[in-house]
Amino acid sequence: MSDREQNHRTRVGRVRAKRLASGRPWRFAGQTMILAGGVAGSGDAAVADALRYEITRIGPADSDLRAEPTAINNHGVVVGYYRNVGFAWRDGVFATLGPDGSGTRVEDINDVGVITGWMSGTLGNVAFTWREGEFSFLPTLRPDLPARAYAINDFNEVVGTARIVSSPYEQASYWSPVGDLSVIGTLGDDCCSWAFGISNAGVVVGTSGTSPFVPEGTPFLWDAAGSQVVVALQNPNDAEGQATGVNITAEVCGFLDDNAVIWPVGGDPVPLPTLTPFDQSVAVAINDRGEAVGQSDFQRPVLWARDGVFELQTLIPDGSGWTLLEVTDINDSGCIVGIGELAGSADRQGFLLTPISYLLEPASPVRAGRPAAFVIEGATPGIMQYLVYSTSGLGQTPIPILEITLDIVLPRLAIAGPATSDGTVRLQVPVPPNASGRRVWFQAAEIGRVSNTLNLQVE
Repeated sequence: MSDREQNHRTRVGRVRAKRLASGRPWRFAGQTMILAGGVAGSGDAAVADALRYEITRIGPADSDLRAEPTAINNHGVVVGYYRNVGFAWRDGVFATLGPDGSGTRVEDINDVGVITGWMSGTLGNVAFTWREGEFSFLPTLRPDLPARAYAINDFNEVVGTARIVSSPYEQASYWSPVGDLSVIGTLGDDCCSWAFGISNAGVVVGTSGTSPFVPEGTPFLWDAAGSQVVVALQNPNDAEGQATGVNITAEVCGFLDDNAVIWPVGGDPVPLPTLTPFDQSVAVAINDRGEAVGQSDFQRPVLWARDGVFELQTLIPDGSGWTLLEVTDINDSGCIVGIGELAGSADRQGFLLTPISYLLEPASPVRAGRPAAFVIEGATPGIMQYLVYSTSGLGQTPIPILEITLDIVLPRLAIAGPATSDGTVRLQVPVPPNASGRRVWFQAAEIGRVSNTLNLQVE
């Protein structure tokens, strides 16, 4: 199996106010800066500062053997495979699917909780759906012909591949909610095809090619509710590639000639930016908000959002012990699953990245001699908020009184104030005139919660 095929198939109150609300100043060489709230910075750096994730290991509590997530639904249920069986995970609860040694490969889960994938059988691979503890095997054109299921939508329409009677190869296939099989077929004289994604509107995407071993060729679209004709996606340079995912608006993600692209509806492919020039890249999943995930340079997991590319490794807490290696899916809440290395573990581990809803954002530049503005969003209404800063950098600092650990070292309190009824706090900070060029780290906190950190340089 090629690296790219593997990449696709394995496809986020009340405290002691006397001390903490004292308004201790931020000092630079004898100058004082009293913080009172706002937002600094602009452009990609400021956006990246507002994008932060908590990271959670996915796997059984009693083993550090690899659990590889392939998909996550909008209820936070993660599925994948573990030690040759499938698994489902949610909020720390891990359950295997399929008998030991069955070769069960779970590929996708919908928002109804129906899981799909394939397992090894005596006559080849068998496609299945799983619901409430029961497997249902999807039909093939003949009982001895293999099939694999790769994706399912919320209407229980399934797509994947099935071997046809007149050929030794598998071709893209569609199973209706009642299990009827339709072979999607190929483009032109191609021998093989694969269906990798289906939207809730019944739009299917995949790839038609000439090799049964490498799922690359001409990306295509097929409408289960429409003409049911295989249509090649726009490809002005006739590049080889793959369509990997599709969302509710029929935006398609994938790659052409090792470059990640998005196909807008009916349009030419739009190249996605990479972390460095000339990186190879691939987009493996797209959500209904138009956010896509994949790899830049095939080894650096990234998020494409807000017209930019963001390296996910830089958006998790420093000192977490994680090295992110691959992402496989993103849901409509922006939660991302993938595989990485965790310090102290003997094997690679599955992870979940969950966007931090408690955000500290800059609202103006930080300029010497002028007020800087910050805003805290997602705070608990009416609960005291604390804006802290450090000129020493990142590191772990426990604050027992708040039941938190800050992500900055030698923190100092800038200012405190209660959150409004909508969970926001706006603060303004006078910046000392002699602070130009200094780098400062900010973080917000309330009881039991900390925000992202901001790394800002005073202009």
